[in-house]
Amino acid sequence: MKLNTQAFPYPVLTSDIGDAADYNDSDFQCSLLFNKEVTDEQKFDVDYNFQLSNDAILSLIDSGSASYSIHLYCADTLKREMFRLEKVGTLTLDASDLYGKFELTPMVVVKKNVTNFTSEDLNEEFGSTTFELSIGDIIAIDDTLIKYIEFNNQSFDSLVKTSVDKDLEDPFSYVIDPTPSVIRIRLGTEMHKLYKELQSKQHKGILGMSLFKDIVYLAIDDLIRDPEEADSQLWARSFRSKIESLGLELPKEKQRDFNEINLLAQKFVKEIGVEKLFKVLKLGAS
Repeated sequence: MKLNTQAFPYPVLTSDIGDAADYNDSDFQCSLLFNKEVTDEQKFDVDYNFQLSNDAILSLIDSGSASYSIHLYCADTLKREMFRLEKVGTLTLDASDLYGKFELTPMVVVKKNVTNFTSEDLNEEFGSTTFELSIGDIIAIDDTLIKYIEFNNQSFDSLVKTSVDKDLEDPFSYVIDPTPSVIRIRLGTEMHKLYKELQSKQHKGILGMSLFKDIVYLAIDDLIRDPEEADSQLWARSFRSKIESLGLELPKEKQRDFNEINLLAQKFVKEIGVEKLFKVLKLGAS
């Protein structure tokens, strides 16, 4: 996140030095430490620690008029969020909201309107001018940290979002709707009850053999029919990576048939479907 601080009608504390800086000898930094482990719920932690040496801005934070913040932005998923934070702590993010490159920008953001703001450390060019600060104004910003994340580091569940659709004529039915970032399943009211019941560890293998296999079939068929269009979808790129990691190949458009795609879909969900159910039921090898 790159800001042109010259466009702001008030001083902004940045990493700039010399004549380009709004402040002479103040500093604002934030250290970010990523926990590489992603939980089964698709969460991961970022430990943060803000360091600020400007008394005027610190006074605004202490009085509740401003807060330490981190701005999250992911262009591929259009995820954008501002987190208001304490000086030191842990920020938990949802990996399923992110894909490819995402940015974290530490900043200080105004929470309450401020009148007659000034600082003894302001660049001499400001003279004795005071400033009116409004809610949402960014008054300090550190360099943006860029990280990368791929869906193939996440669980199958992170690619699928469900919701209840009371308008479905058959309450035991479901509809699969691909979107640019995830695949959404609209479940009838009774189907949703069953889906929730099957989320348990004991029964989830049944979902892998049924509903999830239908989703994978749709995804593979899209990848074969229109690979260029499918590759613009985040979930489709993930499925392609997973298929390649399994050492499998997509059939050609002219060679595809129902059974070939169905068998490929079965292999894709084998671990979360039949194999999981096989272990739960404690069935021995025949």
